[in-house]
Amino acid sequence: MKYILLLCAGLLLMQGLTAQQKLDVLYFKNGSVIRGHIFETAHETIKLENRVKDTLVINKSELDSTKQEIVAPKITPHGFYNIDEGGLQFSDRKGSVWRCIVGYRFAYQYQVGVGIGLDDYQARSVPVFGDFRYDFNKAERTFFAYAGAGKALPWLTKNQWQLQNSREPDENVAGTYTHAGLGYKFRWQHNSAFHISAGYSYAAFKTKNAILDWTTQQPLGTFTTTEYSFSRVTVMVGITL
Repeated sequence: MKYILLLCAGLLLMQGLTAQQKLDVLYFKNGSVIRGHIFETAHETIKLENRVKDTLVINKSELDSTKQEIVAPKITPHGFYNIDEGGLQFSDRKGSVWRCIVGYRFAYQYQVGVGIGLDDYQARSVPVFGDFRYDFNKAERTFFAYAGAGKALPWLTKNQWQLQNSREPDENVAGTYTHAGLGYKFRWQHNSAFHISAGYSYAAFKTKNAILDWTTQQPLGTFTTTEYSFSRVTVMVGITL
């Protein structure tokens, strides 16, 4: 329950940070229009900071009307991006997961990248994967889908390998890694965004220990193999830059 509450608090914070930007729009009697932020209003004048950060002093008698308008974030059709995200994994136990993804965005809504992570769930591993993401629309807030596949490289902690063997593995064998899910994105400037997502991840790998001659303690050329396979529900929070 505490993890759910933390995630909900993070979601509320993201909504506050990504609140829609508003501009003051001033319509003049001569037909001119100026957009910016009014920061001081006097009896006869208005002080406004325009979009290039100049301060303007405007006589109210020159104005026809004023209003506010919402400025949507500028979404570029293509470009490189970086995603950093972290979260929790749940199955019969819980663990943590962190991912860093770099890639290229094209046609506004499609993103293809490669990533590396740290998957610490019962037996730690390092996933290396390709990643695909799709934004459902170009709006400031949008649902998105993601999926990825690659290899899970075993990197057990001392406590983890001691549960299975009396010594550190002699060989680590990479296995399958996949993830997929749905999320919700909050853009705040250009293609920068916060997101929260939920999905599924799977990792499988092996470790091997050489069998030793009990008298000489020399390897006999055979191994004992420990296989690991994990299916988890994941909940992630991240940022795109």
